Amino acid sequence: VADGIEKCVADFRADGVVRAEPFARVYTEVEGRMKKLVVPSSTYVTEGTVLVELDNEEQMFNQINLEGEMANAEAQRRLALEEDPVRYTSMKTYFEALEIRRRRLQADMKALRILAPCSGLWLAPDLSQRQGTTMSRGLELGVVQSSAAFSISAVVRQDDVSRLFTREQVRGTEVRVVGQ
Repeated sequence: VADGIEKCVADFRADGVVRAEPFARVYTEVEGRMKKLVVPSSTYVTEGTVLVELDNEEQMFNQINLEGEMANAEAQRRLALEEDPVRYTSMKTYFEALEIRRRRLQADMKALRILAPCSGLWLAPDLSQRQGTTMSRGLELGVVQSSAAFSISAVVRQDDVSRLFTREQVRGTEVRVVGQ
């Protein structure tokens, strides 16, 4: 009671989303057949832990072919160095292109091992049923989420916003999670 006038502060609700921090979705970076689910769902993992191993025979054949192509090109370059210096100089861009292909192929081969992007609980409840199936690039496999911290995002109606930032004192807040 201030000066005989009682202030009444009404409660209001704001629906929101609770999200674990850190939280990361896990995707396939390359196409491949699921060879092995290394870590079962609902297991705590640390950043960098191998979660899933994929297999891609086409990439293995491409790597073998590229190695042969690079060996052949190196032989041609040595021959050109002795017999045709102009041709030798012009082969520089060809070798640069081969090196770019080699690095891209190595990255794709490395991406066949899917790693945990952060530490937390690995959640992929249906993934064990996908053993042996081909997975396309960009497919979401699951999530890794921590329980160390949470963030809450809520949408507050415009009518209620002014009450949060005026001289009226907020007497308390409460979070109610649906189902708990």
